[in-house]
Amino acid sequence: MKRSKITGLLLAVVAGAGLLASCGSDDSSSSSGPEITKVWARTSPMETSLGAVYMTIASKDGDELTDVSVDSSIAAMAQIHEMVMASAETDISMPMTTEAMSGEMVMQEVDSIVIDAGGSVDLMPGGYHIMLMEIAAPLELGAKFDVTLTFAKAGKVTVTAEVRDEAP
Repeated sequence: MKRSKITGLLLAVVAGAGLLASCGSDDSSSSSGPEITKVWARTSPMETSLGAVYMTIASKDGDELTDVSVDSSIAAMAQIHEMVMASAETDISMPMTTEAMSGEMVMQEVDSIVIDAGGSVDLMPGGYHIMLMEIAAPLELGAKFDVTLTFAKAGKVTVTAEVRDEAP
């Protein structure tokens, strides 16, 4: 008799938990924040103090990536950068070489990246990316670290980057 009461009680608890779980909201359909996928960082050579993080950012309602940061144990600073075709008018903080002025690709910091409503932006090699400056140690294959993105509408969103040799 005792065993059947305990079994009945356990069944009631399990059934109740199932009902409660089915009543919850589906965050994936109601969330209007950015969807961030394919987050990765490229391995870095031993002698460099720079690293880069890439990802895809999609937004149903549109947003603007305005700032990025990483823990100081990873890098002293993180900035939003893009690769552009250099010209005499290119706004870059580093000195322009003759080669760069003749139309080579150079990096420059940007204030923000706009994600149009219903659109997406790829941060990838040769385009927009998150530049890690003064990295504490080389980024080694398989390592993971958090990157905090700040959006104009959605606020702070933290994602995890895995160090890889190529995009996922």
